[in-house]
Formats: sequence, structure tokens, C-alpha cells
Amino acid sequence: MGDNLVGMVMDQMASDGTTKELVSEHLTQVLANRYHGEDKRLDLSNLGSDAILQQAGFLAKESTATKVFPALMAIADQKFDTPAQKRELVHVITVENNHLPNVHQVNALAPTFPDITSLSLANNDLADFKALDAWKSKFRKLEHLILMGNPVTQVPGYRDEMARRYPKLITLDNLPVDRTNLKPVRGTKADASGRTMLPRPIQPNLIYDNEGIGMQFLATFFSAYDTNRATLIGEFYTSHSNFSFSVNTSAPRVESLSNARQYWDEYIPISRNLKRVRDVTAAGLERLAVGQDEIKRLWNKLPQTHHNLEDQSLWSFDIFPTMARPGVPGLLVMVHGEFDEDNTPSQTTIKRSFDRTFIIVMVDGKVKVADDILVIRSYSGNEGWKVEPAEEQNKAQQEAQQEAQQLAQQQALQQSLQQTGPPQPNLPQPPAPTTPSVPAPAQPPLSELESRVNVFAETTGLTIPYSKMCLEAAGWDLAAGWNQLMSAKEQGNLTPEMFSKKHPTFNP
Repeated sequence: MGDNLVGMVMDQMASDGTTKELVSEHLTQVLANRYHGEDKRLDLSNLGSDAILQQAGFLAKESTATKVFPALMAIADQKFDTPAQKRELVHVITVENNHLPNVHQVNALAPTFPDITSLSLANNDLADFKALDAWKSKFRKLEHLILMGNPVTQVPGYRDEMARRYPKLITLDNLPVDRTNLKPVRGTKADASGRTMLPRPIQPNLIYDNEGIGMQFLATFFSAYDTNRATLIGEFYTSHSNFSFSVNTSAPRVESLSNARQYWDEYIPISRNLKRVRDVTAAGLERLAVGQDEIKRLWNKLPQTHHNLEDQSLWSFDIFPTMARPGVPGLLVMVHGEFDEDNTPSQTTIKRSFDRTFIIVMVDGKVKVADDILVIRSYSGNEGWKVEPAEEQNKAQQEAQQEAQQLAQQQALQQSLQQTGPPQPNLPQPPAPTTPSVPAPAQPPLSELESRVNVFAETTGLTIPYSKMCLEAAGWDLAAGWNQLMSAKEQGNLTPEMFSKKHPTFNP
């Protein structure tokens, strides 16, 4: 297959005297330039600007340009001796900034690299789900997908649809995939209620840190931040590291602090709260610290802190893979917690809550911080991340599932009752049921329709709601209701949940 595709491109270039061998050499060099062995990444982004492809004239005509990507895949496939070798050497592929309206032009990627775990199609022209349908059942091992910069990300239900298409997906657009309330495909019984299972219980921490890199980083960071910030900067930060700090003065706080002064005096002058920037030239926009020196200067202005590292209940953290930079894998580490601050203006110790987000990467085998975002707020306690007991977590979801199941059963019964069933042979026509001997209460008096519902429920054993539904479908005729209930039984549409008591005919 590879020779044929390369030959097709070569034939198009024959007028320029380009040989088949030279075409193959050019495309091989393109792949070599774009493979990054340190993170096992093949970067196929912005191919239209590739110098080799341009100089070779492969992009000059549409007839040859459309064959370049399949030819690249064919040559790439020839470079591996076995599928296992391919899986080992290529984990991440980026196909960004290629003006793709759909994936048909790059469809050869799927059969060539079916086992990749990370894929980025950022900044293309993918407008809807149909544009991605060619890969709907492909990449079954995909864990990380980036589609940012494509109109499809604005389509309602986008995240749920991608989660359904790729069952092993962990992150989508650098955010964790949440399957807790993932709605089933339309038409299933669970979708019959059309409602979301709320309230959603508090979930445990999300940790995808197989090699323990994120956990080891956290174990070191906060202890050193309290005792030796200069050493911490030297160990984890580089000349390209970013640090951003802001104060959230309006965040909720514990009731005991509702009227207490919070003493933000040391923070406000250096806070980079972009939500409060009214002028794009404001100083807040310039408060992004880049590099070790600037970060050290900013950290020196922050008060001394004391984090409680012994009590795990005071901490919440999530760790999962992300793209630190386009095509550069890393870990996203999100931390929520509290600390005691030596507050100079008040000459007291003040307890604060904080949120800190790191993106860490591996550089020459060592952990480095690419981005560090710190938000400090009034103390709000730790109730927000206490995981509820398992039975409490499942209670709301179980109730919603039961309601959905009951609604689906009601709809099935109603549909059955609306159909005229055939006469039942060998079954004598029962007499119209009579009112039971138990007198109805005098107050309030029951209407005629309510009386018939009660009679039907007593005679058949159906619950009141199902009795009413059955009689409505039968025009409120008791005998007709009995016949339609027999028809529903023959069709297998009766379930124990529809009955309030045993009945020898319908619910033995």
C-alpha cells in the first residue's frame, strides 16, 4: 500500500523530474523532523507550512496535496517492524492547525496508529459531530483528546458525545471526563424520564498518577513552601515557568468570619484578579511572573504560611494528565486546602483557604512547574470536599433510576392499552365488578370517576395510578378495562411494581 501511495505522488511530480525515491526521501525527512522521541509524539500540525513539503512542490496542486497525508502514513507504517513497536514508540499525535473541515483528509491516521492514547485536533474547522464520524469507532485506547478551537466544541452535548464515542477517555480539552451523569443514548429506558440525576453527591478525588509523580511533587512542595521558598524555586521552577496570584475577596466564608475584617492589605497590590480588571492596560495584566527571578520577587511579598500536612481531611487534590503546551504532555495538579498566615497588619495569625493549580512536566528526568496559579480566599472550611458515605452517594441516583423505570413501565402499559387486543379464547367474560363492601368515607364524597378507579383497583389489585391509567384508556368502562388488562398481560407488559396486592389472574 505504501509504495502505491508514494508512487501516486511521484507520478504527479514526474513533470518536474522528481523520482519515486526522492519523493520517499522527502516524506521520510518530514516524519523524522516531526517525531519527538522524548515524549513519543508525532507532530503533524500545520503541514501547509512545512518547508520540505513546500520546496518539493507537493502542496502546489490540490491533486498532490490531498495525497501527501496518506503517503506520510504509508511511509510511517513501513518504519515499524511490528504493531507492538509502533505502540511503544508513538503515544501522542497532534494534527492541529490544518484547516480540516472533517477528518476524511487525515483518515489514514486511524488504521496506521490505532492504539495512540493522546490525540489533538485543536484549531481546525470541525463544525459538528458528523465531521468526526469517520473516527467514531476508532482509537479505542484513546485517553486524552483535544478539540479546542473547533466549532464542534460549542455544540450542545459535545462532552457527553465524545465520552460515549471514546469509552476510555480520561480528559477532553484538558478537563477530566465526568461520566457520573452521562445520559444514555436517546431511546433507552434510562432516558425515558429525561431528567438529570440531582443532587449530585460529592465525589472522591480524581487521581490518574500511575507513576506517582504528582503525589511526590505535592509531598515536597508545601513543606518547602512554608520553610524555604528560595530552594523550592531552584528545584522546581525554570526560566520558562509562570506564576500567577490573585485574591478572591468575595468568596463564601465560614459563619464565624462573616463580619470579621480579612486584612488583604499585603495581597491587593500584587493580586492579578483579571475579573476585576476594567482596563486592558491595567497593572494587573502585568503581574504574571515568568522565570525564577520574577517568581522569587513575588513570593517574597507574600506572607509567611504554615500548612497542616498531618490532617488529610484538610486537603483535596486531583491529578490527571493534560497537555502542558501544544503537543507537550504533563500533569494537571489541582489542590484545595487551608493554611495559617502570619499577618503583619493585624499582628495575628489568620486562617485562609486557597486553591492552587499546577501544570508540571518532566524535563531531563526531573519534575518542573510549567504553570502555577494561586488563589487565596477567606477561610471556608473543608466541608465542600468531604465524601459522603456510599449509601448517601447512591441514594439520589437510585431514586431517579427507579422513577425512570416506573415511567418507562407506565408508557409501555399505556401503549399496550391503547391497542385493541384480540378476543381471548377459553376465558369467560367476567361480570362487571361491584363495589366492595367497605363503605367509602362520607367526607369528602368521591366522584363517580374516583369511585370507579377505587373499584377497579380493589378488583384487579392494580395500584391507584395504574388503575386510573387503565380506565382512561378504556373510556372509563370497567368491563373494557378488564379486557384491556387481559390483553396487556398476554403481551407481557405487566410487572409486579404495578400491583398493590396479589391477584390470581394478573399478579399471582
